[in-house]
Amino acid sequence: MRFTTSRDIAHDVRRVIDEEITRAGPTWSAGLVALRVVERLREKDPELLTKWLETLAIDVVRKEIADIARLQKHEARRLSIPASTSVFSSAVERFEKGETKALAAWMETIYVVNTENSRKKLRDMDHDDLLYAASDYTNRARTNAMQAAFLRAVAEKVGARTVGEVYDDEELSRLWRSLT
Repeated sequence: MRFTTSRDIAHDVRRVIDEEITRAGPTWSAGLVALRVVERLREKDPELLTKWLETLAIDVVRKEIADIARLQKHEARRLSIPASTSVFSSAVERFEKGETKALAAWMETIYVVNTENSRKKLRDMDHDDLLYAASDYTNRARTNAMQAAFLRAVAEKVGARTVGEVYDDEELSRLWRSLT
């Protein structure tokens, strides 16, 4: 496909997204806004939509691959949380006796194993890979705990009002810095 205009694709799409978020009001859903953005671009600027999607293709596929790995981890956890611990213990015993599929969900689980975002199945991970993955989860837990503390602190002061009625950006930045 040949494009006739030279333009800042990211800026133009961001403008449309911002307009649709504003149009949606103070409470909105990312899925609904995305639908409206795509519908609007299909109707009014299909060239922009096509060029934007072409620039995002590799990142979209990368995210899909990461989502597959995340869903595999979730499924492994779900299957490993039995109604009673004896069921899991039984699966471990069966695995140790040679029934390789007893813990297959875990063995096929994919983890990030280095700063380059390389991935490996749990079955193929070595000591360093395991420590890197564990450290990554520890860092995420720390970040999530800080975000939770921040939101609790904001909620405590906001009460029945909204955040915008109580804080401005600078006050929120100061509060965030005080927690970190």
